[in-house]
Amino acid sequence: MKALFLGHFAATVAARILGKMTTPLESSILDDEGDAAHLAPLLADAEIVVGHIWRAGFPRAPRLRLLQSVAAGLDLLDTTVVPKGVTICNVFGQEPAIAEYVIMTMLVMTHRLCEADGIPQRVVGREPSVWRRAPAWRSAGAHDRDHRLRADRARWRSARRD
Repeated sequence: MKALFLGHFAATVAARILGKMTTPLESSILDDEGDAAHLAPLLADAEIVVGHIWRAGFPRAPRLRLLQSVAAGLDLLDTTVVPKGVTICNVFGQEPAIAEYVIMTMLVMTHRLCEADGIPQRVVGREPSVWRRAPAWRSAGAHDRDHRLRADRARWRSARRD
């Protein structure tokens, strides 16, 4: 069987996946899925493609039987243009970790923990605030925190004008 590890993410995990294989597998790794000159002959021979990208402009893959995503979702796979009869699989078992990440991100954004830890606000799409000496979670309550944030922003704006 011939396998193609397609895309940067698949290329980075290829060695680990191949190291666990017990069945002989002829494999190729293509880091740049936009490299049409190398992609066409590799897809023509591949029976398995491991990657998380499949686009309408990809060359034909007549021997393809399995498209294994290296991600939990299929949002970068255009499933309407995958050849008929190809089995599409994704990574499973990640649901608890993804749910934990989403909840934690919501908490970080709601409680403004980026501001409390002094992380520049450009990361979260807001204007940068002055870095704090004491984290916001040490404040007595939301009123104190909001008052301090307004004071920090005022100091930052006046320092910017100078």
